[in-house]
Amino acid sequence: MVAKAFLEDDRLTLCVEAVEDEGLQNTIREACFQEEDGRFVKRFAGQYPECGRILRNFPRLAEDMFTNQGESWALALTHFARVCQSHGVEWYLTGSGCEAVRGMPLLPHDLDIFVRSDQFYQTRDLFMDEVVEPFQDLGDSWATRYFSRLCLDGEQIDLVADERNDKDRHPYVKESWNGYELFCEPVKLRLEVEKRRNRQDRIAMIEAYLSRQSGGPLR
Repeated sequence: MVAKAFLEDDRLTLCVEAVEDEGLQNTIREACFQEEDGRFVKRFAGQYPECGRILRNFPRLAEDMFTNQGESWALALTHFARVCQSHGVEWYLTGSGCEAVRGMPLLPHDLDIFVRSDQFYQTRDLFMDEVVEPFQDLGDSWATRYFSRLCLDGEQIDLVADERNDKDRHPYVKESWNGYELFCEPVKLRLEVEKRRNRQDRIAMIEAYLSRQSGGPLR
């Protein structure tokens, strides 16, 4: 694999070439890269203060980000939690990372994290050496307002922010994990998400967890 980042017609362009493994190709597609002439490309219009860092970070970090697939998720999450706690950043764990911190048997292939919407750009400043996609204000064109991507300790972190997902407007549950208090999406909410996606293995795993917590089978 060869990862590149460059400016093309004043657009930041991320490019991954020489990817032979089909599974790895799918992973890159899932990260919203488009296949063009045997390479995978993602372009960003606009000016970003972190562009210079991304030009250095993406070629350095992309291979680990796409190949690691959850192997160091706990290390990355601990790192993220430590930095945010030190600087007063409020954040919330969503996606399969919620199952992982609750001890369910899976490796999250990435970490989905919301930060408080008014602290989104502060988070950029704290992780400049790990930014691999720009901190974007998407307006009303996407399901969430703000999006970026980090590669922290080899793990992909999709960093999102939206007022609708701040703690005072969205349900979260406190979980103790590795010495930190985390705000996580409720288990039953996560179950509903997996049911909508019809991911039967995840549904069975979460239902088994709920059954253990309640001391009996689900009704």
